[in-house]
Amino acid sequence: MIVNKDRDKRDPASRPRTLARVDGPLPTGQWHTLLVEIVDDTVVVRTDNGLVVEARDPALAVEKTGYRFVMRGSRLLLDDVTVWQVKP
Repeated sequence: MIVNKDRDKRDPASRPRTLARVDGPLPTGQWHTLLVEIVDDTVVVRTDNGLVVEARDPALAVEKTGYRFVMRGSRLLLDDVTVWQVKP
């Protein structure tokens, strides 16, 4: 599992970067639960089988306008997607 930061489209010199990576099993052909937490400059991703990846970058501490799930393989099925905002 990898957390990448896309290039800054306003900066032609910007390049995508890998912020964090964890190796481990994520079997294909079955459903998995994924929890993504984003707080200020930190992203933590957890899976139902115990994989955890955490990334920090000052450039992440901005208002988010969209998210993408990039995967390998021929398809990705998403179900029961919930998004919420927790305010202090």
